[in-house]
Amino acid sequence: MKFVIQSVSSHSSRLGCILDIDRLPGAVFETPLLLLYTKGGCIPHLTHEVLQMVTKEPLCLQVPLSSTVHNQTAVAAYKKGIAEFIGLKEHLIYSTVQDPAMATPQGYNEKDFVSVWSRSGKQQINADKYMDVIESFQPDMYQALCDGDTNLNSSKKRVSKALDRSSKMFWRCLERHEKSEVNK
Repeated sequence: MKFVIQSVSSHSSRLGCILDIDRLPGAVFETPLLLLYTKGGCIPHLTHEVLQMVTKEPLCLQVPLSSTVHNQTAVAAYKKGIAEFIGLKEHLIYSTVQDPAMATPQGYNEKDFVSVWSRSGKQQINADKYMDVIESFQPDMYQALCDGDTNLNSSKKRVSKALDRSSKMFWRCLERHEKSEVNK
């Protein structure tokens, strides 16, 4: 997969495209890009048949970990990735850690773990568990595991801890990504 910047201007947003996607040969996604939100791998209130009537073009689907982490063993056993598992293999899959449609409770992340709130409650995810999920899901793109539990009111100490944790998790995820045969 490649991201190519086509133009950069001080008065407009960055324009570029995502292309050379192994799973979707010939597909080009221009940026800025619309992310279609999914809950458990399904677009809320929209069936696959209706989606095909809306557009024949491949779209980018956002698949939050919090709504799909409980499916990891089933997707791993299926061995074809989350796109095939949810029946939307013609679309680009972007896996994120938290669900943007849900308020994430603050104060639950720990030294090596990020708290993800699934339908079965709090799940503690470390870098190795996260990469196990990513290897099972085989998304086209995924967000790096990070401690995103900060806001404008967070203290400098809390922001510093979040930055340090995020950096450690990133390097561990990158190490696992580079060693993985599935992620190549």
